[in-house]
Amino acid sequence: MRSGKVRLAGHCLAAVVAAGPWALEAQTTVQTGMTVSAGASAETNPYFVPNSSGVYPALTAEARPRLRATTQTSQFNLEGFVQVRQFLREFGLEDNYGADANMSTRVSDRVTLRANAGFNSFRGGFNPIGRPTLSPIVPPIGVPAAPNAPVFRDPFLLTPAAPVIGERVGLITDPTVFGQLGRINNFRAAAGVDTRLSARSTLSADLSAGATRVSGPGLLDLNTVTAEARYSRTLSEGTSVGLIGSYSITDFAGSGVGDAKVASGLVSLDRRFGSAWSASVAAGLAHTSVRQGLGQPDRTFLAFSTRARVCREGELSRFCFSGSRSPVPAALGGVFITTALGADYTRRVSERERISLAGSYTYTGGGRTVLGTQPSFELANASARYENQITQRTSFFVTGSFGQIWDTLTSRRANFGAAAGLQYRFGALQ
Repeated sequence: MRSGKVRLAGHCLAAVVAAGPWALEAQTTVQTGMTVSAGASAETNPYFVPNSSGVYPALTAEARPRLRATTQTSQFNLEGFVQVRQFLREFGLEDNYGADANMSTRVSDRVTLRANAGFNSFRGGFNPIGRPTLSPIVPPIGVPAAPNAPVFRDPFLLTPAAPVIGERVGLITDPTVFGQLGRINNFRAAAGVDTRLSARSTLSADLSAGATRVSGPGLLDLNTVTAEARYSRTLSEGTSVGLIGSYSITDFAGSGVGDAKVASGLVSLDRRFGSAWSASVAAGLAHTSVRQGLGQPDRTFLAFSTRARVCREGELSRFCFSGSRSPVPAALGGVFITTALGADYTRRVSERERISLAGSYTYTGGGRTVLGTQPSFELANASARYENQITQRTSFFVTGSFGQIWDTLTSRRANFGAAAGLQYRFGALQ
């Protein structure tokens, strides 16, 4: 079973690799590298299971190889990760892994093509949420870099906003999977095009597909396809407005009920305030239809949908606040209304030292499934990281984290975690 999934992911990545910039131009600059981390961690409830007790210490290790190829008109990035965590009591070995490839190429003065493919596999819910990680904090959590940016909507663990094509963006998870010790596998692929219609207006379109395979009682595998178009027009220096339209279909594999269709339309505004502050907001409506089966009419509802982000970037620091609200497919079947708020802060305190902070709150409620309205879920998490660069390639780090999930069905202990270790960078430095 796993070998078939790996082959599928390999085909997705191979398609993007084959379209890499070296296939377009002869003169290509290639950089390779790898970051290796090792350390120890301790957590109070790593998988958010109902009956945890005490502290769970573990030894951890992680490797993140990467490749970047650039030409005058194209860029290609490939990055993978392998993470192992050996608990010294109860939970045994945890292994997580994945890879992501993305590319963009400018085919003319007006047209740019983009593509993305990847997969990841985690044990026990979504691994990075509310847990001490060895890697630097990757903000933000919950929304894309800007409401008018291309968004790949993965149906399960990468919703309502998943990685913007070509950028690393934090993820918001489906909290209905917490408390499960099984494995969750995600596969995704997307392609898009940006077209400059005039000196003031642009048109972008994206088509994406994703598949999620889960193991756990009451959870459903699902597949999704999403099409999205965005129009943006510059009104003045630093100000632009736009329209965003999307349509997605979610199929719960092996089940004739719960399948969903979501159509949404939003109006967007992007604004810069001086050289440091920027703000992006989009708001509109989303119409959702959930299949009930058994000859029953589909359940339909209309919901307010929004995405927003405010950032301040200085020479030594960066702060962002973000939020979103939209209907999201869930592993329990059907669609839930998910609201997410997130913030992140990074500051270089000296030539060798850096601190990073991030936190988010997610409320998932108003679920429309074949069983009617379902219970709500709430998820809060926060993380902090201190990093000291000992040499050009070696760093020492300390991280702390907090995660908690609340629902009306189960009581769970919060997960407080901490980790410390060393990180070494091979090859080209990031």
